[in-house]
Amino acid sequence: MPSSAQRWATTPGIIRNVSTCQAQDRNGWWVIDEWIEGRSLKERLREGSVGRQTAFRFGIAIAEAMRVLHANDIVRRELTPECLLIEQQGERVVLTEFELAKLLDGSPTVSTGEWKVDPYRAPEAESDDVDHRADIYSWGRIMLELLLGSLPEVGTEKSALKKFQLSQPEAKLLGRCLSVSRRSRPNGFDDVLSELKKWNHCDE
Repeated sequence: MPSSAQRWATTPGIIRNVSTCQAQDRNGWWVIDEWIEGRSLKERLREGSVGRQTAFRFGIAIAEAMRVLHANDIVRRELTPECLLIEQQGERVVLTEFELAKLLDGSPTVSTGEWKVDPYRAPEAESDDVDHRADIYSWGRIMLELLLGSLPEVGTEKSALKKFQLSQPEAKLLGRCLSVSRRSRPNGFDDVLSELKKWNHCDE
């Protein structure tokens, strides 16, 4: 979706598109993005939990970037630590890789038949009836891993969170984000951010 990338060209938390060109067979596009020195969040998580304060800082940055996408009717469908870049200077979190994104009023960029099994993906993400709440589920799974240092199996999240001793409001928010039923999840990242920013004063 090359033209769509211009909608968020100045958003700090989203990779800036430099150029696009259509493939010779006209069956796709080559996309050139800015180069950012850093490493993926997946690489960072191999070291374990990032700590409470950093987890919430990263979580807020990711949620703010996702809010911009959703405001432009873009659903990621598969938000993972692998597609999040941690900038070397300043540790800015940047959202990359839009191959699996989908316009809410259009077709996805990649068929779900090409997807690999992924523990961050919402249960409904492979259906045609997918909306922004699928990304909220994925965000919740990433937050779990940021806090715990590992990703618990689906269905064991509540017991895993008890080990981290989150406050009741924090645990409740994450529990809602991770609900199998999307109707039980927050309505959008505006709701998520309003809660997150209340707790970001916590020390490590």
